[in-house]
Amino acid sequence: MKSVRRRLAPREVQDALAVLTEMGSQFDCSSIFETVKNILENDFLNDSKEVVDLVKQGVSPRVQVCNAIANLVGDMVESGHYHVYRGVLNTDGKNLLRLFDFAIDSLVATGSIDSVYASKQKAELRKNIQDVG
Repeated sequence: MKSVRRRLAPREVQDALAVLTEMGSQFDCSSIFETVKNILENDFLNDSKEVVDLVKQGVSPRVQVCNAIANLVGDMVESGHYHVYRGVLNTDGKNLLRLFDFAIDSLVATGSIDSVYASKQKAELRKNIQDVG
């Protein structure tokens, strides 16, 4: 069913899904990335109008994917489900944190955010990790 929806999706959504797949090949923690990828694929397919509208506004599929990864992964890490105990992440949590950093660094590389804002986002997430678990 998902493959049919994927084939029928607008070009902009297909481009975003291709970026997501490409990023997965660059990130070596395949099991946790597959979880993130499946959630985001469904989000992009379900919200295809939003993806198309953002592309029309000049937001590239790559930037949309990086933003989506950072938002989703940040929420996942802050949920407490990936902690061994307060302030300490389990293996999947550590990989999610690496994925968050990867997405934020990619946004810096695209020029969507500057390095000062990126550092602030990373520090804020790490502070929240210390308070959760």
